[in-house]
Amino acid sequence: MQVQPPGSIQNFPQPDGSIIVVTWGPSGSYTQSITPAPNSPLANQQTIVSNLQSALPANAAYLGILNPTPAQVASQTTALTSQVNGLIRYVLTLFDATI
Repeated sequence: MQVQPPGSIQNFPQPDGSIIVVTWGPSGSYTQSITPAPNSPLANQQTIVSNLQSALPANAAYLGILNPTPAQVASQTTALTSQVNGLIRYVLTLFDATI
């Protein structure tokens, strides 16, 4: 890999569909990151973590409702079931799917 000007970005597609991204900094330094292939275990793990992070404020908002309607209770039950499935997958490292 040749040194590139600072701020340059190079993408290196991989056989599994992921992409290694190289960002060049000053004096020939660089950082690497990976964009996982869609539906790969790493992509699924990232999706599960993102979903769990967004669940916290959504659950807090629900808890702030004094008298939820039956529809809100049903919706929250569905959301919690999905969140628990995500937690189980995360704890057991089952990243073959996100639900």
